[in-house]
Amino acid sequence: MSIVRVVYGLVRRVGVIPIALVTSVVTTPACKKLSERRAHASASTSSSAALAASAAAKEAAAAREAASAAAREAASAAAAAKAHADTAALEKVRQAVDDLKWMVAHHVTQNPASAGEGDASTRCSTIESSAKTLAPDASVELKKAVDEGVALCAFDVPITTAIEALDHLRVSPSQASRRLMCDVATKEIDKARVVRPKDVRVRTADARRRDSCH
Repeated sequence: MSIVRVVYGLVRRVGVIPIALVTSVVTTPACKKLSERRAHASASTSSSAALAASAAAKEAAAAREAASAAAREAASAAAAAKAHADTAALEKVRQAVDDLKWMVAHHVTQNPASAGEGDASTRCSTIESSAKTLAPDASVELKKAVDEGVALCAFDVPITTAIEALDHLRVSPSQASRRLMCDVATKEIDKARVVRPKDVRVRTADARRRDSCH
């Protein structure tokens, strides 16, 4: 039964309308509309908050992706730079090792084909520098080339230097020059002896030094 019919019935029976009922009839629709507006406003606020949160989440995800992409790009650039540096270092060491092998094979301390790039001492300095700066994650090829160069400079180059000095005695007329060559031979043979004391090349070079430097 509607409110209007209730009111009409009361009027017929008692002739008056109760104040409370009038108030209820008047205020109920207004309260209902106010509640609806409040509910709508609350729903709108919740929807706006949800949209804002979604937008913020998307922005955060985009920022993370950008940071990740930048990190990948930086890592790729670093890897490329390292590979380039390793290649250059390997080429430098291999050239030094090849020159030293030629010198050792010919019993001289300078390769005419690369005379402008230094003698055996210069080549050994290059290898020593490479060995000191060799990174733990250097390529296997680079480590192998450096090890080979270090071994040549520790034994073969001193023996070669001593032999070359003793060869100069054949064409050195002055006593001072002969003394210098003998001193060089003695020092270089001693270096080689520390590495391989029983090597036949050490004994042979030392025997020749004793015969030539007296």
